[in-house]
Amino acid sequence: MRIYSQVHLDDDSVLSVVTYAVDHLKVKHGRFTLVSQVRWGLIRSLSLVVVVGHSQCGGAAACVAAASAPPPAEQPDVPLLRWLAPLTSLARSLDVASKEPKEALSLLVTESVRRQVQNLTKTETIKGAWARGEDVQIHGWVYDIPTGTLIDLGMTHAPGL
Repeated sequence: MRIYSQVHLDDDSVLSVVTYAVDHLKVKHGRFTLVSQVRWGLIRSLSLVVVVGHSQCGGAAACVAAASAPPPAEQPDVPLLRWLAPLTSLARSLDVASKEPKEALSLLVTESVRRQVQNLTKTETIKGAWARGEDVQIHGWVYDIPTGTLIDLGMTHAPGL
C-alpha cells in the first residue's frame, strides 16, 4: 500500500485505508498481491504496507522553501498548507535552509518517509494487528525518478523487530 506524502494520525482517509487493509483484507507479509490507486479508493488486492516517497517531490520542495521563512503565527487557512505543515516543520527541524537545495530535498524526502513509517506504527490498527500476532510489516522506500529505482531505507517495522 502506498501512502502519499504525509501520514497524519487524525487523517481518516489514510487511517481508513490502513484499517481496511489490515483488519478486513488481512494483509500479511510474504504474500504478493497488489494495492493500486489507493488515493482514488480502488483497492484491487494487497501486498505489504509500504510508504514510498519520491525524488523531485514538489510538495517537499515547497516545504524546503517554506522552512527558511519564520513559522506562521497561526495555522494556515489553505487546506494544502495545513496538510503540508508537518512536513514544513520537519524541514525546519532538519535545518534544510543551511543545505544545498538538492541535498535538502533528498534529506527531507527520506526523513519524511521515515516519519510516516513511524506514524503508521502508532495507529490503533497496526498496534492492534501486532497485538493479535498478525504478520503486518511496514516498509519505507524512496522512488528515485531519474533512475527509476526504488531505494529501500532499511526500516522495516514488524512484530518482534
